Amino acid sequence: MSTDTNALSKKFTKTEKSWILYDWANSVYATNIMAVIFPIYFGNVCAQSGADNLVLWSYGTSVATFLVWRQIRLHGGRRRRGRAGV
Repeated sequence: MSTDTNALSKKFTKTEKSWILYDWANSVYATNIMAVIFPIYFGNVCAQSGADNLVLWSYGTSVATFLVWRQIRLHGGRRRRGRAGV
């Protein structure tokens, strides 16, 4: 019990506080860009070029998901087998 109390009352160092604030600010920035600013920009660019932004967004998401899946399969297989190739 006493170790749990000591862990809860730990003071953060200046470096730890700086890292916590940096991580928080960076997360907020990335979330705002991905959730608010980029969709508006993407919609405006597609509207100016006459393209359907929902179709392009769907294709882009599908391609990105496939590429991530493929990388996971390649690198996961290497790690499991302990060799460089799949």
